[in-house]
Amino acid sequence: MLKLEDIKKDAQVSGIKTGEIVRIVQVEAVGDAAITVYYKDSQSALSEQMLFRSDEARLDLAAEGKPWAFDAPGAEFKLGLEANRISQAALFDPKRSSRLRKTMQSAMPWLAPPHDIAHLHGERDVC
Repeated sequence: MLKLEDIKKDAQVSGIKTGEIVRIVQVEAVGDAAITVYYKDSQSALSEQMLFRSDEARLDLAAEGKPWAFDAPGAEFKLGLEANRISQAALFDPKRSSRLRKTMQSAMPWLAPPHDIAHLHGERDVC
């Protein structure tokens, strides 16, 4: 439970927006039993809400920290990385690229490397 007096600028508070931790941008007192808070949510959208003494029970000061962390299991990261590698494998298939290169060289012999030009013109023994 967080008292209205404890809500300050740059505090991270949970309970204002359901399921999210918000960062307080500005606090304005509206009498003794209410305040208006301007806050940014996780998408950096600016919003405002009037809070009353009856809202204190659902408010909590969030622990300082970042919205992301490097604390996930390494095995899950490796699994995701491998899935991404497999999905991209067709783009870098060496057999496919060499077949395409040979097809293009036979259609356009000027694309062939110099040591292959003699072969394309039927001169097999020239090196």
